[in-house]
Amino acid sequence: MRASHVIKGAASNLMCQQLRMAAMALEKNASAAHETAGSGDKNSSDKSAEDKKEVELKMKEYAEIVTEKYEVLKKAVDAYHAFLVTINV
Repeated sequence: MRASHVIKGAASNLMCQQLRMAAMALEKNASAAHETAGSGDKNSSDKSAEDKKEVELKMKEYAEIVTEKYEVLKKAVDAYHAFLVTINV
């Protein structure tokens, strides 16, 4: 989550919109997954089995989304790196 935040800031400073958008999407979904995981820990003895299953399902969904967004971010980084090579940086 922190790495995507750092990349988002650097991409903004370098005016690389695609990279910034990919980092922002990854950061948003990683944060949501983190919050969902934290909600599963609170009062775990008070949660029903159904509530725990719901949290587990959400975590699986977020894991898939975060993985997808990470792949998009990797492609954006590769594209930016290729651009830098073309301008001899």
